[in-house]
Amino acid sequence: MVRGVYIQRSASERLTLKNALERYLREVSPTKSKGSHESDVSRSKPLISSLGSYSLAAITSDLVAKYRDERLATVSEQTKKPIS
Repeated sequence: MVRGVYIQRSASERLTLKNALERYLREVSPTKSKGSHESDVSRSKPLISSLGSYSLAAITSDLVAKYRDERLATVSEQTKKPIS
């Protein structure tokens, strides 16, 4: 509004990150190479479990930074290193 531009946010307020990622994994990711698709699936799981219930409009840089910090504080059982 400050710049005189109105951005319709209702769609992003209704769409959750979980729904967006599931649609991506269902419609886009299968068209990629098998390895890339598998990587997309494995990388989306922690995002869905942590941030999946948030609407796209509600995801802020502070929320993403908190998610990152929590991930870095977690140690992998397999490698005994922080999870990136």
